[in-house]
Amino acid sequence: MKDCIWLKNGLYLNPVNNHNDGSSMSVTACCRSKHSYSTLKQMPSDIVDAATPVPSIHHYLEQIKNPKYNYENVKDTVCRTCTDAERTTGQSMRTAYNKMYQKAPDGKIALMHITFGNFCNFSCRYCSATNSTSWNKDADIIKQIYQDPDYKEEKFNGMSETFMTERETYNHELQVIRELEQQDLSHLQYVGVFGGEPFMARHWQQFVELLDRKTDLSKVMIQINSNFSTFPKPHIIDLFKKFRKIDLRISIEATGSLAEYIREGLKFEKFETNIKKWQEVAKEYTNIKLTPHMANSVYNINKIVEFEEWASDMKILTGGIKPAFIGFVYGPTYLDMRRVLNDKQLDRCHQKLDSVKTHSIKTPLQRFIADRSYQNDQPKVLQQFKTYNGLIDKIRTQKLQDVNQELYNWIYE
Repeated sequence: MKDCIWLKNGLYLNPVNNHNDGSSMSVTACCRSKHSYSTLKQMPSDIVDAATPVPSIHHYLEQIKNPKYNYENVKDTVCRTCTDAERTTGQSMRTAYNKMYQKAPDGKIALMHITFGNFCNFSCRYCSATNSTSWNKDADIIKQIYQDPDYKEEKFNGMSETFMTERETYNHELQVIRELEQQDLSHLQYVGVFGGEPFMARHWQQFVELLDRKTDLSKVMIQINSNFSTFPKPHIIDLFKKFRKIDLRISIEATGSLAEYIREGLKFEKFETNIKKWQEVAKEYTNIKLTPHMANSVYNINKIVEFEEWASDMKILTGGIKPAFIGFVYGPTYLDMRRVLNDKQLDRCHQKLDSVKTHSIKTPLQRFIADRSYQNDQPKVLQQFKTYNGLIDKIRTQKLQDVNQELYNWIYE
């Protein structure tokens, strides 16, 4: 089994708010790797240190020198997201990046994922305050509801806790810059920038200028996952011409009112307008490629045909590395379509997908929902979904039955 380039030449800079030294940084393998306390407890003692999140890049690069820290030894723990994806769809981030990028000397940074804090203007239903500061306004309300005895059996992860304030995200951005200033980035081939909403980061120019000083940007591809709610200023766009390629991911998986329901804060008409603006920019900057990046969950799985029709009309299935990137919501578990829907409902979704023409959308989705290994827990998880979604519908304006009547009928039949 081939190792993963991320384990040897990659890292993920992720914000945290629990370091005793005041650092807001957590350095791990990649954005998909798992490093929770329960995960680390399952690992052999001779490799657990290599998988433990640390607050500095230097510390991280030292600890992953452990030769036993490889994909074979962590595929069921740290790397279980890719393992599950390969089992159900035949491909994963690991297989994709192993094909796309060349291995660098051990301990040299070739690939980076960076989260510039959780500063964001959306509060998507599959996120929490950990991922978006816009969730902060709902956290206290959810906490009050959660404390009601009627709801004590259900746990909602970080939904009821504020993760970072907007000011703290500003400070985290500065810490990312300071940390990267100290690193050798001469082997860099790829950097992925996430959020929050990346284009709301207040240090974009400083970040790109830093990369320009420390590596040859004509050899670097940058991936940016954006909700397309804002459009960058011209001087920011002008910085992009130095990169080999701009892989600009359009974060979307539904259309119209359903998209606005899933992604609270989205204004769909403005979203479409910003896509068209970027398409005009890409005519001048031919290194910019736009591609939809879907976060598929129970909310949208029965509406993929409608999504493909819209995406085709918008001409966003033709310009990128591939027509679309397919992601899945694994957690919270009560938003995983395989866990919430029953066999009959999943079969119906599979039949609907037969009408999808885009292979890179159809095939992984059909393979994913063909996995029925979670059906034993389906009644319990369905109840968790009902409780969670009922809480959110109480404090937001749109209701499930108004945006996806079929799913509503399935849930409450």
